[in-house]
Amino acid sequence: MPRLNVRCCCQPQKILGTLEVASLYPNQRLAARRGIVEIEVRAFCNAGEMEYEFAVYSDDRPIEFWRQFASFQEAPSETPDLPLSSG
Repeated sequence: MPRLNVRCCCQPQKILGTLEVASLYPNQRLAARRGIVEIEVRAFCNAGEMEYEFAVYSDDRPIEFWRQFASFQEAPSETPDLPLSSG
Protein backbone atom coordinates (compact mmCIF):
# COMPACT_ATOMS: atom_id res chain seq x y z
CA MET A 1 0.00 0.00 0.00
CA PRO A 2 1.29 3.46 -0.82
CA ARG A 3 2.28 5.80 2.00
CA LEU A 4 1.37 9.41 1.17
CA ASN A 5 2.04 12.74 2.82
CA VAL A 6 -0.94 14.33 4.57
CA ARG A 7 -0.85 17.99 3.51
CA CYS A 8 -2.48 20.91 5.25
CA CYS A 9 -5.42 22.31 3.26
CA CYS A 10 -4.65 25.97 4.11
CA GLN A 11 -0.87 25.64 3.67
CA PRO A 12 -0.23 22.76 1.24
CA GLN A 13 3.52 23.12 1.75
CA LYS A 14 3.01 21.97 5.37
CA ILE A 15 3.15 18.20 5.92
CA LEU A 16 1.21 16.89 8.93
CA GLY A 17 2.53 13.34 8.55
CA THR A 18 2.16 10.27 6.35
CA LEU A 19 -0.67 7.78 5.95
CA GLU A 20 -0.98 4.42 4.22
CA VAL A 21 -3.79 4.37 1.67
CA ALA A 22 -5.23 1.56 -0.44
CA SER A 23 -4.59 3.28 -3.79
CA LEU A 24 -4.20 6.63 -5.51
CA TYR A 25 -7.93 6.96 -6.25
CA PRO A 26 -9.26 10.42 -5.32
CA ASN A 27 -11.92 9.34 -2.79
CA GLN A 28 -11.31 6.50 -0.37
CA ARG A 29 -12.72 5.08 2.82
CA LEU A 30 -10.35 4.05 5.58
CA ALA A 31 -10.91 2.30 8.85
CA ALA A 32 -10.22 4.50 11.85
CA ARG A 33 -10.71 4.04 15.58
CA ARG A 34 -14.06 5.84 15.35
CA GLY A 35 -15.35 3.93 12.31
CA ILE A 36 -15.06 4.34 8.55
CA VAL A 37 -13.83 7.74 7.36
CA GLU A 38 -13.71 9.16 3.84
CA ILE A 39 -10.49 10.86 2.75
CA GLU A 40 -9.39 12.56 -0.45
CA VAL A 41 -6.19 12.04 -2.42
CA ARG A 42 -5.13 14.98 -4.59
CA ALA A 43 -2.27 15.83 -6.89
CA PHE A 44 -0.15 18.61 -5.39
CA CYS A 45 2.19 20.40 -7.76
CA ASN A 46 5.21 22.63 -7.45
CA ALA A 47 4.14 26.00 -8.85
CA GLY A 48 7.58 26.72 -10.33
CA GLU A 49 8.19 23.33 -11.91
CA MET A 50 6.33 20.51 -13.57
CA GLU A 51 6.73 18.17 -10.59
CA TYR A 52 3.78 16.79 -8.68
CA GLU A 53 3.00 14.33 -5.94
CA PHE A 54 -0.10 12.53 -4.80
CA ALA A 55 -0.94 13.37 -1.20
CA VAL A 56 -3.83 13.14 1.23
CA TYR A 57 -5.77 16.41 1.47
CA SER A 58 -6.34 17.26 5.14
CA ASP A 59 -9.73 18.90 4.49
CA ASP A 60 -9.36 21.25 7.49
CA ARG A 61 -9.08 18.30 9.91
CA PRO A 62 -6.81 18.79 12.94
CA ILE A 63 -3.83 16.58 13.74
CA GLU A 64 -5.95 14.76 16.37
CA PHE A 65 -8.17 13.45 13.58
CA TRP A 66 -5.22 11.91 11.71
CA ARG A 67 -3.85 10.32 14.87
CA GLN A 68 -6.86 7.95 14.96
CA PHE A 69 -5.44 5.98 12.00
CA ALA A 70 -3.09 3.16 12.99
CA SER A 71 -0.88 3.78 9.92
CA PHE A 72 -0.54 7.56 10.49
CA GLN A 73 2.99 8.71 11.28
CA GLU A 74 3.15 12.29 12.51
CA ALA A 75 5.77 14.53 10.91
CA PRO A 76 8.44 15.96 13.20
CA SER A 77 7.75 19.60 14.05
CA GLU A 78 10.93 20.64 12.22
CA THR A 79 9.75 19.18 8.86
CA PRO A 80 10.74 21.70 6.18
CA ASP A 81 7.98 23.34 4.19
CA LEU A 82 7.98 22.49 0.49
CA PRO A 83 6.89 24.94 -2.24
CA LEU A 84 3.79 22.98 -3.31
CA SER A 85 0.23 24.03 -3.99
CA SER A 86 -2.91 21.92 -4.45
CA GLY A 87 -4.22 21.37 -7.92
